[in-house]
Amino acid sequence: MSELDAVGSKIEMPVQPEKKEAGLEKMPAPETFIEKKPELPPQKMPTLPSARPVAAPGLKDPELVKIEKILEEDLEDIFFSMPANRQAAFKKKGEETALKINILMHQAKINIKKIIRLIRDWLKMLPGVNLFFLEQESKIKADKIVQKK
Repeated sequence: MSELDAVGSKIEMPVQPEKKEAGLEKMPAPETFIEKKPELPPQKMPTLPSARPVAAPGLKDPELVKIEKILEEDLEDIFFSMPANRQAAFKKKGEETALKINILMHQAKINIKKIIRLIRDWLKMLPGVNLFFLEQESKIKADKIVQKK
């Protein structure tokens, strides 16, 4: 399908691709017999650890144990003279206080006033304790804790 131009040379026209006949479309390649591996169920992604790893029950952070030892110094007589239900509450509050102090100790800036307040609030649970004793004891214990770091 060419035409002649005014000079007499042949001009080539682009040829349109032929339309495919119905039914003669490209056939898919025959499947080969390949063993298909069974699909595995989707696995859960491991969760990221929290900011502070939690130790297994029964195993405590050594720093936390040191803090608890400092807090319980010189309180054995008072603790054992308390009734059993108050002993349990005092012990639980003491463990919570030690944990909070441990968290405060891992901060870049240690706020000793917060540590003293935590210890004082914990010692207020002791029956019949003098306020001056509370202040003095909480400051002494806070100084020991900060020095151990």
